[in-house]
Amino acid sequence: MNDQTFNGLGNLKHLKLNNNNLTGEMPNKTFEYMTCLADLDLSFNKLERINLQTFVGLQNLQNLQLNDNKLNYYIINFPKGSFKPLESLTRLSIHKNNFLSWEYSTVFPDRTISDLTMLEILELDVSSGLDHKPILGKGFSSLKNLHLLNVSSCTVFTLENDTFMYTPNLTDVYINYCSLRVYSKGHEVFSKLMNLKVLQLNASNQPHPWIEENILFALISGLSETPIEILKMSYLLNLINSPSLSIIINKISILLNKAPIKELDFTKNENVHVSQMDIPVQVPSSIRILDLSANSLKVIKLNVKQVIFLNLEDNSLGNYLANNSLMMEESSLEYISLSNNSIYKLHTTIFIGQKFLRVIDLRLNFLKDINFDMNSLVDLENLNLKNNKIKYLSDQSIKKLDKVFKNNGNAKIDLSNNPLRCNCFTLPFLNWMRNEHKHFNNFMNYRCEYENGSFSLPNSFEDVILHLQRDCTNHSYLIISVSFVVLAFIAVLSAAIIYRHRWKLRYLFYTAKLKYTSHRNMEEKFE
Repeated sequence: MNDQTFNGLGNLKHLKLNNNNLTGEMPNKTFEYMTCLADLDLSFNKLERINLQTFVGLQNLQNLQLNDNKLNYYIINFPKGSFKPLESLTRLSIHKNNFLSWEYSTVFPDRTISDLTMLEILELDVSSGLDHKPILGKGFSSLKNLHLLNVSSCTVFTLENDTFMYTPNLTDVYINYCSLRVYSKGHEVFSKLMNLKVLQLNASNQPHPWIEENILFALISGLSETPIEILKMSYLLNLINSPSLSIIINKISILLNKAPIKELDFTKNENVHVSQMDIPVQVPSSIRILDLSANSLKVIKLNVKQVIFLNLEDNSLGNYLANNSLMMEESSLEYISLSNNSIYKLHTTIFIGQKFLRVIDLRLNFLKDINFDMNSLVDLENLNLKNNKIKYLSDQSIKKLDKVFKNNGNAKIDLSNNPLRCNCFTLPFLNWMRNEHKHFNNFMNYRCEYENGSFSLPNSFEDVILHLQRDCTNHSYLIISVSFVVLAFIAVLSAAIIYRHRWKLRYLFYTAKLKYTSHRNMEEKFE
């Protein structure tokens, strides 16, 4: 490319040059004639350097994607002033450009980024290294409109009391794939972000990502005076020698009790344990979404009556839920996910009193039937039973679902990827499915297994049932006919045997009669 490549395209607003094997440096004034351009995508190339006048002419550009290149964060690759033409830029994606290490820091040159005074969203790489270089230097103080920071490629992120000193207007902070290092007391790290509403801390993909509970508690305590609404934490704790999950969640809840927190995610932690003797998990009264997925939980007690959305998927609650209920009392719960929990049976009372439930997700388990009480589920809209072990539903389960369908004509159930059986025994169940097909998601895509082990073809489920109905009817007639033939044969055979041995039978009859008469005469004589 050169400074004439885009000559004549002055009215173009969107330009995608991603995945084009662009290499080396971007020449000066490459986009000089593209004064109306609003979106420029240069991602997934092999660019190594931005020149001082590369972006001349892009004064109306709003979105610039430079991610997934080889633009290492050195001042020589991003010279001061190279971003100055980008007067209207509101979003900059410049992550996944560095080889990150634990030893050396990777910090974007703040003198260069200081020219982006209209910037609102920034996605970048971070590694604090061993030299503790400030991640968000003084140049970031010019970014008065910056409200979203997404660290999506990272090794170590050092959190200190002054980490966000120059970015006080942040509302959304996402620190992903980082091992968190906290040298300060912790409680002041986020306390100065007085507009903070969303915080995500994700330490996945790191060899030793965990932090100590007291440090986590200190970080969270700093949020108590902020307007935080969403807090997401993943891969942060190894609880092998720590209190149970319920104690930790309850401690977090106390620390956030004054904050207007609406969503709390605490997922993918190591060596989590909860015993049946532990107190129930409680959360602040403002919370509506609670995510405790992927914690390897084997036991859980909940007292979260104000929660609307509850995610418990990817745990190991199968044995516990076979013999115990989940909620301590009636709640406002509308959505619950228990998928992938090795559930083979649910306690009958698990959903009793949960009259607001609209969605129940039980995918990827080992259920063979619906054995739980559904009388309270008057608002149920979706029951997801995909990828279980259901061959057919019992008459009792069908009655339960009929009641649900009666309460809500739009209620749906999903039995996809279950080993449904196609035979005469399951025909009543299959006919019921066909009659109620509007309540089954992807009904025509269902498949079932025949007695010979073969499977029905996709997109033919209704035809399969109709064919099976005819076959089973013919089979019934055949059974009746064969039964009559067998009975007739037995009758004829019996008659033939009697006829053949008629004289012998007559002899035996008269012999027995004579003995009976003689015996009776003897008794009368002695009397």
